[in-house]
Amino acid sequence: QLIQPAFDVIATARTVAAEADEAYPATDMLSAAAIQRSLDGVMQVLGAMHEQAVAFKLLLCCADGSPYEDTMEHIVDSYTDSYEAYADHLIELGIATYRPGRMELHMLARAFIESICECVRHDIAPDTARAYLRSIVIFEHHGWYGLPGIGGSPAVK
Repeated sequence: QLIQPAFDVIATARTVAAEADEAYPATDMLSAAAIQRSLDGVMQVLGAMHEQAVAFKLLLCCADGSPYEDTMEHIVDSYTDSYEAYADHLIELGIATYRPGRMELHMLARAFIESICECVRHDIAPDTARAYLRSIVIFEHHGWYGLPGIGGSPAVK
């Protein structure tokens, strides 16, 4: 219950991101507007994590052996589900030539989630975190463009 408000923000941010994925063409993912939409969602999540900093630090640094030890894995699995749905969507649209497997997507989701968590683990100030996370969001957008082979980008096979 202590961290439920933060999880609610995470769920809302994911819903907004999914709606944006449906509302904008996949080939728009490298636009400044698409990157800004993603960054805004990430910053909402980070804001919630900062508001609940003590709870999240406990969750991130001291959860082993507690009922919460698998919480981050559940969050990553949820993001992996979203990544799979998005990868399938790109294939269905006929603009992707490669569909990453679940474990590959799981590792990418884990890296993304961990980048956000690192800001809390290391007490990074929100303005500094925003700059770091902007780089991560740009990196992720370009990765989502290149990995599945969108726009003639060579897909990894």
